[in-house]
Amino acid sequence: MLYTDICCSFPLNDLLLQHERHGRLGTIMVTKVDRSSAHLYGCVVVDNETKLAEHYVEKPETYVSDLASTGVFVFSQEIFRFMAAALERRVDEFENERAKESAYGRSEESEEAEDVNRLRLEQDVLRQMAAEKKLSAFLCTGFWRQIKSAASAVPANALYLKKALSDNESFLTKTDSDGPEITGAVYIHPTAQIHHTAVIGPNVSIHARVVIGPGVRINDSIILDNVNIKDNAAVLHAIVGWDCRIGKWGRVEGSHVTSPDDIDEVTHLGVKVNSICILGEDVQVKDEVFIRNSIVLPHKEMAGNKHNEIIM
Repeated sequence: MLYTDICCSFPLNDLLLQHERHGRLGTIMVTKVDRSSAHLYGCVVVDNETKLAEHYVEKPETYVSDLASTGVFVFSQEIFRFMAAALERRVDEFENERAKESAYGRSEESEEAEDVNRLRLEQDVLRQMAAEKKLSAFLCTGFWRQIKSAASAVPANALYLKKALSDNESFLTKTDSDGPEITGAVYIHPTAQIHHTAVIGPNVSIHARVVIGPGVRINDSIILDNVNIKDNAAVLHAIVGWDCRIGKWGRVEGSHVTSPDDIDEVTHLGVKVNSICILGEDVQVKDEVFIRNSIVLPHKEMAGNKHNEIIM
C-alpha cells in the first residue's frame, strides 16, 4: 500500500523480502528525518536488533523518534481481520462513552458520531499493531519526500532524474556534437526539437513535441507537451503547461528550492509566495516579458511583466 502524496526510490523488493523474513502482520517503511521536523510526521520507535516497531505516534507534540513513516506498507491478508477487530473496539469505545454521557444526563452528540464506523490507519491500526508487536520497520536509505503542492513536482522530478543519472539509465539525454549543451540529469522526449545552441539542465524534463529555439536556457523545470520556447528565452525553476508559448527573450522564473519548506505552499492567504513559477495550459508569454514567482491559470495572454502574482 502506497500513499499518493510521496515520491521515493521505492525499494519495494527489499521491503517485501524483509516482510516475508520477519513474518509479521505488517511492515512499515521508515526514513530518517531531522529531529526538528519529526513532529510533522508519523513517528516510529524501532528496536535496532529485531527491527520491530515498538511504538507509533502520529505527529507527536514532543520528540519521539527521528524515524518517520514514508506512507509505504506491506500487509499480510490477516490485516483485514485485524482491522475488523480494531473497528469493533472503536465502536465499543464510542458506545461506552455515550452510555457514560447518558448516565450523567448529557444529551449532546459526540463529535465522533459521524466517523465512528471509519477506521484511521495511523491512530487505530498502526498504533495497535506496534503495541501488539505485529509491525516491523524497514529503513529506506534512498530518497523520499512528500508532495504537498504543485510546486513539489519540480524537486520530485529532480530526485528521479538524479537517481536515473546515478543508475546510468539510457533514457537520459547526453550532449553530442549536433545537439544542445546538456548539464546534469536531463530527459528530452524523442519528438522534441531543440536548437543546438540551447543550454539545458540540470534537472529538466522536456516532453513530446516541444520546440526550443536558439540560445534558450532551461534548468530545474518541467516542460510539458507542445510547448514552444522562442529564441534566447529562459525558463528557470518552473512548470510550463501544455501548449504554452514563450516569446523571444521571455523569462519564466521561480525561486530556487533549497528545502521542503520552500514548496509546501505556493500561496498563503491567497497571496503567491516565493516558490516555483507555474504556467497553466495554453499560456502565451509575449516577447521580452518576465513572469517571476507567479501562477498563471490556463488560456491567458501575458503582455506585461508579473511578479509574485496569481493570474486568474
